[in-house]
Amino acid sequence: MRKVIKKKKILIAALVIAILSISILFLIEFVKSYIGYNPVSDYIGWKDVNIEYIGTFKIPEEWVVTQVDEFVLITDKSIEKENYKTYLIGTVGSNVIEYISIYILSDDEVKRVELIRSQVFSNSTHYKQIEYRIGAENEVKQLIELSSSPYFELIDWYGLVCEETMKLIAESYKHT
Repeated sequence: MRKVIKKKKILIAALVIAILSISILFLIEFVKSYIGYNPVSDYIGWKDVNIEYIGTFKIPEEWVVTQVDEFVLITDKSIEKENYKTYLIGTVGSNVIEYISIYILSDDEVKRVELIRSQVFSNSTHYKQIEYRIGAENEVKQLIELSSSPYFELIDWYGLVCEETMKLIAESYKHT
């Protein structure tokens, strides 16, 4: 009788240990997904981009950066080739919307309507979703403001970059 009770206690203890182990694994996975940031795995296949006087940030490896004076263009291939996709447009020392109004839209006026969402990261970089009035239409655009001097911002003007990628770029920024 004592052997049967001892076996039951061992079985119950083993079951409790198994349940606790599984619970801990689920808790770890939940915390990882809640935090959402893993500096090692999130940036596999990314490269560093250095903008003079601004700093360094990471972008996907296949993206191409072109900088002419204060203007920065991040595309899927060289701008010397035809039919490139523009992921991000940036300006050093000036408002990127002013640049877009003058050089890209030329006829349409762009006005900021309202801030939809904003997030500040530990490196003081801001991720924002802002609604703009472009001509007669309202559109929400994603924007990253890097905590640099001179002022620098990147905008996803054409809506080709997902929110997670924009946030990873913002989080990767380091001032030089």
